[in-house]
Amino acid sequence: MVFYVTKSCLTLFLALLAVFCRGVSTSGCVGTDGKYYNPGDPMPSSNPCDVGCMCKDVDTVVCSVMDCAMPLCVNPIRIDGECCPVCSCEQDGVVYNPGQIVNQDRCNPCTCQKNGQITCESVECPNITCMYNVVPNDECCPVCQCKRGYKRFLPGEIVRNVTCKPLVCQSDGSIKAKPVNCPDLQIQCVDPVIPEGSCCPECQNGKTCTYRNNVILHGEDRVFGSQLCRCGGDPWFPNAFCTKMNVSAIFLRKFGQYMGAYKP
Repeated sequence: MVFYVTKSCLTLFLALLAVFCRGVSTSGCVGTDGKYYNPGDPMPSSNPCDVGCMCKDVDTVVCSVMDCAMPLCVNPIRIDGECCPVCSCEQDGVVYNPGQIVNQDRCNPCTCQKNGQITCESVECPNITCMYNVVPNDECCPVCQCKRGYKRFLPGEIVRNVTCKPLVCQSDGSIKAKPVNCPDLQIQCVDPVIPEGSCCPECQNGKTCTYRNNVILHGEDRVFGSQLCRCGGDPWFPNAFCTKMNVSAIFLRKFGQYMGAYKP
């Protein structure tokens, strides 16, 4: 064991950690992914030119180097994350890397390829048969429009904002009501209401339970005849939990207000 005399606790900690790690990792390698590999195990490498890396001995990694052929172009470049050089593209004095869009034509985009060539593709627009159509901004193909009165609407736009069932323009140029989807949550009350101007039910009184059409607030005790009922529990349950009171409890509830304090 090696001991260090230092005024810095951090220096001492790092030194002891290094000694400890040397004692643990005595026969293998630690990869770039932080994992431990035994001798003979294949290992990853952060160098894209390394292939077939393997842990050979203590902290010794052996890799083969990828054999790259020089591309047949006058302006080869290297791309981050790739080992072999590729060709770039040049047009109108501007150099583009492979994968970059060369032009800004939305209907005929051209892309730089790794062989230095620029290839273009024509966008095929679907056939639409609606009466009213338009090409939206930043788009290439026309879409159907919905017409209501003197106004026209794009697909997805609200034609008329009717509460709970707004009229929405469809992709085929038709107008249909689209009901509002309420949150898929359990309403934890027996007396939900739909506020004015809203579409979804809410529990304005919080959690509530019921006993024979009687609403009981959460955490409240209520007496119905000989039944003592309570709204509670988790998870919530719509019916109150009730138990039958004994004769003494019933008598005390009915006549307790007329009984004076007991004096021996």
